[in-house]
Amino acid sequence: MPLNDHEKQILEEIERQFYEQDPELARAVATRKPRPEGTWPVRLATVGLFVGLAVMLVSFSRSTLVGLLGFLTMVGSAGFLAERFAARYRLLDTRLATRVERAKQRMRRER
Repeated sequence: MPLNDHEKQILEEIERQFYEQDPELARAVATRKPRPEGTWPVRLATVGLFVGLAVMLVSFSRSTLVGLLGFLTMVGSAGFLAERFAARYRLLDTRLATRVERAKQRMRRER
């Protein structure tokens, strides 16, 4: 669903404020490439999730202890992934909500 004109105007205002408030950060964000080393913990946790699931399913009927270790690996990996993604989205949501609210206040004052 495309943005309407009012939403586009608010978005442009947010972007303009971003560039005005901290031009160095704006340049850094615009030119920053994703760091592959930052994805290793997520990759490792994803592999841990699937390995833990496989170990649990294959060995639970034969060895309860090994199945339990697989389950704990799976739960730990899933918890790590959930917390990592939740923290990232909380930070982004807070920053965006603040900027949107400021832009709305300025738009109201200009009317």
